[in-house]
Amino acid sequence: MKNLLLVAYRFPPAGGPAVQRAAKFARYLPEFGYRPLVLAGVPDSRKYSLDTTLLAELTGTTIVRCPGHERFWRLLRSTGLAALAKLFLVPDKEKLWLPAATRAALEIAKRHPIDAIFTTVAPRSCAILGRRLKKLLGVPWVLDYRDPWTTGARIWTTPMHRTLEIRQERQAVEDADAVVVVTPTMKDLLIEAFPEAKGKVHVICNGFDAADFSGLVSISSADKFRIAYTGGLADYHPFWDRLRTAVAKRLFGSGIRDWSTHSPHYLLHAVRSLLDEHPEWNERIELAFAGKFGKTNAREVRRLGLEHVVSLKGYLPHSQSVQLLMDSDVLFLTLFSLVNWPRNYVLTGKIFEYLTTGRPILAAVPEGDAREMIGRARAGWCVDPYDVQAMKTLLADLIRRKLDGRLALSPDRQYIGQFERRELTRRLAELFDGLCQSGADDANVRAA
Repeated sequence: MKNLLLVAYRFPPAGGPAVQRAAKFARYLPEFGYRPLVLAGVPDSRKYSLDTTLLAELTGTTIVRCPGHERFWRLLRSTGLAALAKLFLVPDKEKLWLPAATRAALEIAKRHPIDAIFTTVAPRSCAILGRRLKKLLGVPWVLDYRDPWTTGARIWTTPMHRTLEIRQERQAVEDADAVVVVTPTMKDLLIEAFPEAKGKVHVICNGFDAADFSGLVSISSADKFRIAYTGGLADYHPFWDRLRTAVAKRLFGSGIRDWSTHSPHYLLHAVRSLLDEHPEWNERIELAFAGKFGKTNAREVRRLGLEHVVSLKGYLPHSQSVQLLMDSDVLFLTLFSLVNWPRNYVLTGKIFEYLTTGRPILAAVPEGDAREMIGRARAGWCVDPYDVQAMKTLLADLIRRKLDGRLALSPDRQYIGQFERRELTRRLAELFDGLCQSGADDANVRAA
């Protein structure tokens, strides 16, 4: 069994979608010959929800917690100096974690000879750590992107920050033995920005764990039409967010994220309009939100008079979140939009769990990887995220489908099956097999 140093700053018991990828890789890698030695930060319960159920899946996994900048950063925030400090912390504030993390990684390597390194980004400083550890340990390094670094939609503090981060990313991409991204569009963007990466970039998407759905039984109500959403939502402030987007568009032209479409704003207005036309459905519709909802969004629910429709579940442990999906009629998917951007590169992790439930998906998403995946899987309907009328019309059709017993779809199970976590981990292990064998061959050549 080979030893893999797996660096994931956010790791269970921290909850939320950001930890799922590394946690599931750590769970299944031993089946393919790799023992994960996890180096993680210390979860901050004041910032992230905790979910001990995810940690329970990793019994026997070696996890080293490395405290870093947490107390110092809280001090900076309390004194109002955090914004000033960010000017010097490039690429992100987790740069403060790197000295302690480097020492911790080398201590792990003393006890367990390391055969390969895997670092997952974000935070982006993990790429700098991976590059440093590759040089110190002399083993293959895989750089994993959950989100783009400089190739995505971002606004930099200054042009100098952008130049510096592009240089940091180029160095990381050049030194990595392989680069893994989670969507095809992310791969295209990365190769366009760094042509030297062509040939070493691989797509291994996020996915679903079949074990999470084992034994679950749906108990959906015949009287209610439940639309569920799991995960965080943007807290949409109509006036200020529109003003900020307009100013940013004027100044930067493109690469601007419009977070209004990652909020429930347009869905809530579609439901309000639908109930105005069909008051008889007032007691039939339920919008169930699990995760961060936001105070401004809650005020909008009250302003629209939808308190009897909206059910806020708060943060749920992963197992309960999956059960909510199974107990629903339709699953709502929404993403942020990109201003003057050809394609949306986001494939949020929840889409894969949505797919495996077999429940129809109502996707208010822009053109891009997510819309194409839903169409390819025959898993639901997609509408323009700003089109309230189209959303209302589709909701009315879906309610009638349920009443008539025509709501079920026939998704492409073979296509969906390739995104099972164990299968994705097998592909990652095969990548490491090739890199480790290549490294061994190189060592033999040098010895000869």
